[in-house]
Amino acid sequence: NARPVALAVSELIWLALLFAFSLAAVACLVSLRRVGSIKDPDTRTGMYWLLVTSGGWAASHVGYLAVDSVPVATTFHLVGLTFGFATIGPWLLLCSAYTGRRLHRDPRVQRLAVAAFLGVVLLKLTNPIHGLYFSARVVDAPFVYVAIDHGLVHWIVTAVAYVLAGVGYF
Repeated sequence: NARPVALAVSELIWLALLFAFSLAAVACLVSLRRVGSIKDPDTRTGMYWLLVTSGGWAASHVGYLAVDSVPVATTFHLVGLTFGFATIGPWLLLCSAYTGRRLHRDPRVQRLAVAAFLGVVLLKLTNPIHGLYFSARVVDAPFVYVAIDHGLVHWIVTAVAYVLAGVGYF
């Protein structure tokens, strides 16, 4: 009789994950209503886009978890990778504006940020061609889903993203 319990637990894990990511996406969307009350326009813009990109990131995880087709799941994963990396820009804009700095207004910083973002997104979106960012396979534990095996390039980009997020905290 252990089998039905294990199945029930795995389904509960899957449902909990779907619920958590759905809740995060909805919370970001609902929070957009309050962004207009932020007085500083640059801080308001940073918060707006941080909520949009974070909500998109969470919503893409819902899509990713909801399917067990490798092509569909990897498409959701690529969308999530793009939204996830896109959160860095609004985060840094928000931090710069909120603390009274002007780095977000420097055209050189803006060009560098856009070029880096587009380069990384191009690398991510071309993963089906080169496979350097991740590979995917269907697994059945703790529930049936498409498991992502991240490559070295993913971890390098993730490290850079966390360093940049840390700059915002600084």
